[in-house]
This record gives sequence, structure tokens and C-alpha cells, in this order.
Amino acid sequence: MFFLSKIDEIYETEKKQYEIENNYDFCSYIPIKPININTSIDFLIKKQEKAKLLLVCGKQRVYVSDLQVIDTVINMDINDIRWLTPYSD
Repeated sequence: MFFLSKIDEIYETEKKQYEIENNYDFCSYIPIKPININTSIDFLIKKQEKAKLLLVCGKQRVYVSDLQVIDTVINMDINDIRWLTPYSD
């Protein structure tokens, strides 16, 4: 999936930039900006060995599990998920 490959690429680039080797505590915070959606919630991907979605609203931070993301996407209308992928039908 293009999206996950891009996250891995950003993470590896930052590790090289900061000369990080074999440090599993290092993480990248990658902002996500939804297209055509106005929201007060910020979306971040926290990438370490695995990626986690982080929702930030004011001082509150909520990690969303893979299962929660998958369940949400499965239940979305196809027109609402087009921003998740560069592909369309």
C-alpha cells in the first residue's frame, strides 16, 4: 500500500538525517492533513517499528488501534475514503 510505504520512507529518512541506528525508542511524528475536511482535530502518524494513528484535540491525545482504523474504513462510504489512497475506481 502506497500510504504505508511512504510512512516507512519518511521514518527511514529521518533516522538517517539524525544518525539513528538500532534505537527502537526513536519515533517520527508525521502530520496528516485531510482533503476538503475542516476539523479542529490534528491527525498524526507516530512511526516507530510500527505505525500508530494519533488524534490530537487541544491537550487531549488519543491513539487509535489498527482494528479501530480498519473497522472505520470498512464502514465508510467509498466517496469518503478516496483521500486515503492515490488510487480511484
